Amino acid sequence: MSNNNTSNNWIGAALWYDSDPIIEGTSFNNNSSYGLACYGSASPNLNYNSSYNFGGYNIVTGNNYSNRAIRIIGSSFPNLGEPPASLGGYNSILNNTGYEVYNSTSQMIFACNNWWGDDEGLGTSTLYGLVRWIPYLTSDPNPQQKSNLSNPVYAYDEESALPEDLQIANFEQNISEYESSADRYKKHFTENKESKYNSYSAEQHIKSLSCYLEPKAVVEEIERTLSEKYDNSVQYELLTGLSLKLSIIQQSEKAIEKLDEALRLKLDEEQEDRVLSLKAMVYIYDLKETEKGKTIFEEIVKSSSKDSPWYELAASELNIINSKISLPKISIESNFVEIPDEYELVGNYPNPFNPTTKISYQLPNKAQVTLKIYDLLGREVAILVNEEKQAGKYEVEFDASSLSSGVYLYRISINDFVKTMKMMVVK
Repeated sequence: MSNNNTSNNWIGAALWYDSDPIIEGTSFNNNSSYGLACYGSASPNLNYNSSYNFGGYNIVTGNNYSNRAIRIIGSSFPNLGEPPASLGGYNSILNNTGYEVYNSTSQMIFACNNWWGDDEGLGTSTLYGLVRWIPYLTSDPNPQQKSNLSNPVYAYDEESALPEDLQIANFEQNISEYESSADRYKKHFTENKESKYNSYSAEQHIKSLSCYLEPKAVVEEIERTLSEKYDNSVQYELLTGLSLKLSIIQQSEKAIEKLDEALRLKLDEEQEDRVLSLKAMVYIYDLKETEKGKTIFEEIVKSSSKDSPWYELAASELNIINSKISLPKISIESNFVEIPDEYELVGNYPNPFNPTTKISYQLPNKAQVTLKIYDLLGREVAILVNEEKQAGKYEVEFDASSLSSGVYLYRISINDFVKTMKMMVVK
């Protein structure tokens, strides 16, 4: 993301899951909510690298959410600026409503060599959570909202800097030397048992592994690492990272076992909620055991602070479950230009299929539409549509990942029009 301007929106930019773009020369200004929001495991890079002349020199200002200009939740790990002067963010982050950076994760976020609106540091700016902001710039690197200021003045505090080996590992990771950075991160938490950066280095170790190894190989590597004894913070990162990779390679039962193992560690409230949330997601989306996942989310909502990101996630997922939005995966395309002459249910395509197929139907006027899936014993398997529709043509995608191979029936009911057709799942 280079030289963009996201202004006067609800959110300037929202990044999800494993999104990790390099962001440079971009303005996030005057948005009514967050300037930049990082969810899931999004890890954008807003860090300037003088050796390769990319990244950084962004502006985050005038965003109006009550306490979060840059919002960081889940396992997101944005790089807002690393300590060495040759790196750093060179971003201008100031004059937002509430906190300039709101970090609700349990990991340290680096936001070094940035301008906070005051030549003596943060000034009136405020940060939430673990945010390393020293060293800081003492002049604005973006006076004309451009990334063209060379050699800004910076202040440096050696005691607050990332250890040299991790600075090197971060640099290697930034230039895609993933195998070397993975080894260096592992060496740090293996040889420095008392380091306060062990949790960070373990997490980054997994991130680097994931950039050059297939998920199955990452699982094998983490399992070998876990054969050694580490402190709680390292084991927590390794077990949660392992569970995510096990989920990807469809070893969901084993993922639950590893999350249960993590829960037996001495965790703080936010770490425990994160593990429970991951466990709920595996139950719901991998094992299709919605009630078990729902029970876990209900406990999180009951016991967690409303300011917790895991409370937000749990409440959102419960809304989805209770409204049955998660039950099948549906995409709808409507055509209001051509109004059909009659009701019709079109045969699904492809058929046979694995795991998804598309079912088309049409109606000449506004009507209540019900489209359901049944097995051959007449038991209801899924409800694809149960709502009033305008006249037009529609297409619904049905995901049969949770079903066994066999013949199924799909039946549509629109006023007095009823039609049933067959489809075959082949796995």
